[in-house]
Parts: sequence; C-alpha cells; structure tokens
Amino acid sequence: MLSPLFKGIKFLQKDGFYYSVREGFTLTIKPPADSYNAIYEWLGLSARDYPDQTARSTPTLGQHDAVPSSQRDLPHDLAEPQRTDAAHAGEVYGQASVSGQLHFRQTGLQRIFTGKLAPTDPEVFGRKRELRLLDEAWEDPRRNVVSITDIGGAGKSALINRWLNERSDGYGGATNVLAWSFTKQGGLGKGGTAEDDFFQYAWQEFFKETSPLSASPQVQAARLAERFQQERSLLILDGVESLLDRYGHFYNPAYAVLLQQLAVDMKGGLCIVLSRPPFDALRNRGNESVLRIDSLELPPAGGIELLRNLGVRGHVAKLEQAVLDYKGHALALTLLGTLLVSQFDGQIHHRAKIRLTEEELLHGDHVRAMIRSHDKALTEPGRALFRLLSLYDRPAPWSSVVALVSASPSLGITDRELGTLVFKLLPTRLLVDNRSAHRTLELHPLVRDYFSEDFSEKDPAAFRMGHGLLFDYFCATTADHPKTVSALQPLYQAIWHGCKAGRHEEALRDVFLARVRRNSEHYSLEKLGAVGCDVSALACFFEQAWTKPAHELSSHHKYIVLSEAGIVLKTTGRTADAVAATTTALALCEAAQDWGNAGSELSDLSSIKRQSNLAEALRLIELSIEYRRRGNDTLRSLATASGRALTIHLMGRTSEAGIEFERIRDNLVQLGLPEGLTDPAAKIEIPVGCSIIVYRICQHWLDMGQAQRAFDLATQWLPQAVARRKRLSIALQHLTLARASQGLGNIQDAGQYFDQAIEHLFESGREDQLLKGLLYRAEYFLFCGDSKKAYEDIKMVGQFQEFEDYGLIQCDTLLLLARLADREGNHMLARRYRTDAADLAERTGYLLRENERSRAI
Repeated sequence: MLSPLFKGIKFLQKDGFYYSVREGFTLTIKPPADSYNAIYEWLGLSARDYPDQTARSTPTLGQHDAVPSSQRDLPHDLAEPQRTDAAHAGEVYGQASVSGQLHFRQTGLQRIFTGKLAPTDPEVFGRKRELRLLDEAWEDPRRNVVSITDIGGAGKSALINRWLNERSDGYGGATNVLAWSFTKQGGLGKGGTAEDDFFQYAWQEFFKETSPLSASPQVQAARLAERFQQERSLLILDGVESLLDRYGHFYNPAYAVLLQQLAVDMKGGLCIVLSRPPFDALRNRGNESVLRIDSLELPPAGGIELLRNLGVRGHVAKLEQAVLDYKGHALALTLLGTLLVSQFDGQIHHRAKIRLTEEELLHGDHVRAMIRSHDKALTEPGRALFRLLSLYDRPAPWSSVVALVSASPSLGITDRELGTLVFKLLPTRLLVDNRSAHRTLELHPLVRDYFSEDFSEKDPAAFRMGHGLLFDYFCATTADHPKTVSALQPLYQAIWHGCKAGRHEEALRDVFLARVRRNSEHYSLEKLGAVGCDVSALACFFEQAWTKPAHELSSHHKYIVLSEAGIVLKTTGRTADAVAATTTALALCEAAQDWGNAGSELSDLSSIKRQSNLAEALRLIELSIEYRRRGNDTLRSLATASGRALTIHLMGRTSEAGIEFERIRDNLVQLGLPEGLTDPAAKIEIPVGCSIIVYRICQHWLDMGQAQRAFDLATQWLPQAVARRKRLSIALQHLTLARASQGLGNIQDAGQYFDQAIEHLFESGREDQLLKGLLYRAEYFLFCGDSKKAYEDIKMVGQFQEFEDYGLIQCDTLLLLARLADREGNHMLARRYRTDAADLAERTGYLLRENERSRAI
C-alpha cells in the first residue's frame, strides 16, 4: 500500500513499484526486485543507454559536465549490477533532492562549480519576492554583494539552489560560477574555523593558477578577490556561520578581507553570502553595493502551499494559523507536515497533539519540538542510525558509515539492512541521501545538533566509542603523508573525532604532529599554506580557546598546542588570540623553569608588539634575553639580541643599535659563521635563526646608508637559504639585495630582486614582512617615477590597515602616500598624511623616520 506521505503525488505503478514522475522522488519496492533488468524494464530504460544519460558519482573534478535537472533522477549504481537484493535497492533508490549538485566543468570561457552546495528539495514555496530580489541584484551593476541572513532551517540553501538552477542555462553570461558550502555541525567550535580548503581549491583547481597562493590567509583573500574581479563572476558562500564567532565576526579575518574587497567592485558580477545571524562583516557598507535580506519567513500563502504539498489537509484558516504559529519557518513546517502525514493521517487539527516543552515554548523553538516528536516515533534501529550520523561534523561518507555499522553490532543494524533502513527514514525529511552525487548521507545541522546532544547525554560511553571508531577509520584509510590540502582533510577529520573520543594524545602525536605537520618539516604550513585548517585542528585540543588545553594532554603537549596556536593565530592576524595562547604557554614554561622555551615565547610576544608598541616590545625582549641566559643557548640568545637591536633601531636609537649589531655579527663569526664567505656554494650547515639575524643586520646597514655591506652579506647568505628551502629566508635575502641594489644605483637589478622577494613573501605567510616588502617596492616604483605601480602595492597593503596591530606599517604607508601627493602637487594632502603619521609614531614609539615626519610642521 502506498504510504500516506505520498498521497497527492503522481506515481506510476507496476508489480509493486511506485515511481514518482517528479524530481525529489522516493521509490518504494514491494515485493523485492528480482534483478536490475526488471527495474530497467519497468522504468522504460536500457542498461546499455543508462550510463550516458544519468548523473554519476563524484568523479575527478573536471571530467563531467553538469547534469540537467531532468536527468538527475536516478543514481549511477543501477549501471553497476553487483547486488540484486531489496537492501541494495533501498540504497540506490532514495530521495533525489540534489538541487545544486553540479560538478566542475569548463566549456569555452566558462568555469562552473557548484558541487559543494548542500542538497535540498527542488520544491520551493513562497519565495517569489526573494527570487525577484536576487534576479534584480544579478542584473544591477551597482550591486556587488547580497547578504541573506536568517536562523537555521529557514530555507537559505533551498532558495539559492532554486535560483541557481533557474540560471543554469548559461548563468547570465558569467565567466566564473563558484558555489561553496561551509555548513558544519556548529563549526569546529572553541575558536576554530571550518573553511576547509576553499582558498586553495578556488585558486588552484577552479582558476587553474599555477603560481603559489600564499600561506597568509589575508593575502590569499586579497589575491583571490582580484581574480574574481577580473571577469564577471558569480560567487556563492553558504553556511558562513561556521566561520563566525558568537558576535558575528570571522574567526579567520581572510574572509572579511575577501568580502570587503568584493563589496567594492565585482565588475558586474555578484557575491551571495548565506549565514545565520549574527553576521556583521558587511554592516558598514552602503546600501547601493550590498543588498541585505535579513528574514526568509514564509508568507501564509507560501507556508500553506508547502504543507499541502506534503499531504497535510484541513481548513485553510487552521493551515494559516499553523504557519503563523511556526513563524513561517520552512524546516519546522516541513517536519510538522511529514509528522502529521506519517502519524496522524495528515489532518492539520492533530497538530494540537504535538506539545512543546517549557523550554521550547520559551524560545519559540518549533524546530527542536518537531525533531523531538519525530525522535519519539523512530524505531530503535532508526534512532541508532541518526545517533551514528550525528557523530559527524559534515556529510558522512557512505563507506565510513558502513564501516562504523559493521564495527558496532550493538547498534542492532547489519550492513545488509543499512540501505533499507536509510530508505525507510527518507520520508521524515530528517535525512538527506546524497550518495548518488557525493557518496554521503547528511543530516541538517539542526538535526545533527539535536541527536548529538541527546547521544552524548544519554550514552556518553557509546558516544566516545563511536568517535573513536571514526578516528581509527580515517587514520587507517588515509595515506600516511597526503600531498595536498584536500588529501589532508580526512586527517583533519580524524583529529576532530579523536579529541571527541578523549584520545587527544594520539590525535596530537600520531596525526597532527606526525602526519599533518610531519614534525620538524611543518608540511601543512611550509608546503601547503593550510593555516586555517591547522587553526581548526589545534582548536580541537582546547577546552577553552585559546588558554586552556584539554586536560587529557600531558604537560609537554599542552605547551606544544599553546605554542603552535600562538604561531598560527599570529599568522592569520588574530593578534589578541595569539597573545592569549603565547602568554599561557609562557606561564607553563616559567612554572617548569624551562627558560629556553620561555625565552622563545617572550620573543614571539615581543615580535607581535613590535608592530604597534615598541616600548612594550623592548620590555618583553629584554626579559627574553634574561631567560635565554639562564637557558644557556648561545644561538637563540643571539637571535633574541638581534630582536632587541632591531627594536631600539626602530625607536630611533640607531647608534646604540649599530653597536649591538656589530657585536652580534662578531659572535656569529666566532660560531664559525663568518661574514666573509668567499665561495657561495660552500657546504656549511646554517643553524636555524641565523638568516633572520643576518637580515636584521642588513636592514640596519641599509637604513644607515651602508648598501654595499648589506649587498655583500646578503649575496653570501642567499645560497644557504636556498639550500635549506626556507621560503621566508629566501624572501628576506632577496629583499635585502633589492634595497641594496637600489641604493647602489643598480635600478634594473633592484626591480628583479623586488619581484622575487615579493613572490617568496607571498608564499611565506608572514604578513608583517610581506607588507613591509610591498612598501619597499612601492618606494622603489616611486623612485623610478611609476606612481601607478606604487599605488597598486599600497592598495594591497591597505587591505590590512583595519588591523590595529600594524601601526608601524600604517605609519610608513602614510609617509609614502605623502610623497606621492607631493609629486602630484597636492601639498595640503601630503601635509595631512605626515601629520597623521607623526601622531601614529608618537603612539607607537616609532621614531626612526623622525626627519621625514617633521616636514608636516
């Protein structure tokens, strides 16, 4: 007998098969099919013709074009007749809610990828206004960004899938169409991010750029934004709430840089951002460039249409009252409809039997009430499957679900019964079967939240065991040393599951340090620039970000996660968080009287403060020197001493700094690292930290007009940096050679050295050095009379000026802008720039360029 859920839907019927002629079908098989040929015959298909006419599972990107919606009804498994039992029929026939599941294609000048969007039901009700607004924004060249913000389950993803599918015939002539979903189960939490490999994918796979993107997330964002701005582009970012803190600010400021730059100009294209509130990244932008849609509440007519489409019956007034009571929330109404149809013959007056708890009434949480009501109606195997799926923080790979079921006989589900169980649960709309497109099962994040919380509270031991099994699964099924960011993702998943299982030590030692970082190689950072992913991974090891590591970690490993967190947070521009982590790491070292590492943490704190408060930076570095003496580490002591010399040099105490730098150089000679290496190819082992010392010495010489000394020393040290493959060291030596060549009058050589230096600085991820390098090159362009190129470099630096921690960089930028204004004859503007620079120098203690600033008076 046909389930009441499907009444009112047109079905073909033959031999117990029910087949919907609509998209979003569900197929019930009674009795079991004897063979795949019977299914082909019944559906009027040919096994010979089928593979070329239907959607495939996710292939290697670039191999398959997007499949028209009319051809997306059947999963590819039918073309692979390996099993003929009813269980497999249940696996391969499911709810084909695959809107937006287009794979990457490149035809002519178009690049299209929408395969990361979450699957949704293709039927959308009551969205005429929103669809019209999106159409108007797409055609309006003044609109650059559309921000769609509403609570979870309101229908944001369904809306954008519907709109995107309606544009799929050419996408209005857009050259680039990229849609990406960040949706996770509440993100990684505790200050982590969930951006996965978006920047790397967009740069390398989508745009096919061969040049390195950068290890610095903000630089990645700025360069990627410029790439989107070169042609008419449609960029869709869904589930952005996974990247936000409780105040609506991005954990990773790279996304703020990306959106702010796209809000300025999209060259006739459009960026659409979908998020739960709060979302404040675009609040300061004018109404003309940014369109905000802050509510997707269904109107009564749309809600009634949704309920009736689900099979709910009753007087229109009662249907309308239900829509109003549920505040037009799409997911709540969908779950209400499926519950009424499956449990109460679809009559609307039965909704009075669905009672909300006091807490649900207080918060108006109808979604949770509906999920709870569905939970009560589930069988034990069904509830066990939902709990299992709630262990994931993202769509669950089908292979891992099968493995988990096989390893957990206590669930009461066998792998042969699993497909049938999934099929039976599809009508609840709590579960999305996306195996045909991506080989995954998926719960809506609100559904995952509910079952995860329920599972962890009622059976914490089984909850931890399930995460432990998934930790083992992802560790065992991933290559020991993945070579790309995408290939590393299962290991990042393993870390999350391992920490949820309480196996923090294994996750840190055996996965993060040994396989992601590859210990001293720092592979994920140095080679791949996966800074955001590492931030997410490190967040898993904290009970309170970023000051309280998990109690399961040993004292040594607590120090490691704090220290590493401080480094990557500083790289992403999250200075306050970096200071919190580094300060806590320092306290651990002081308690253990580990003076060497304590000195390192103080040196890191000083380097942060050196960009904004030189007096505080000096205090910290002097304390670091004291700790270094206790630790008896000569080379590290010299590195710290060079930090002090640099600090007082920037404070304008150049004579004192010169004496210290000469003493440091002499000590390097005594260590067997002489200044006068006559053979650039000499085989000499250069200890870590020497290159930065040499660079600081050269910067002092250059500021003092000793260009030849700086050129000679950098020339001797560059081959050693290249041999060690340290990108930052290579970059800094090229930067020295560029400035020195300019000072010596070798202008053409200087330009080549500057370009090489900037390229390597982009790769290094050191924002402070990159911004300084860009300003040095802008000064070079100004010297050469090329104001346009000088402004281009200053514009790049300007992407970071909203961060207060770059006070010295901002001061140098103002002075350079003053020189440009003078060249253009706008002396009043130049005077204002120098006045602002003088005020900033007074606040930061940056007195090195006192004479140039004094021209403001």
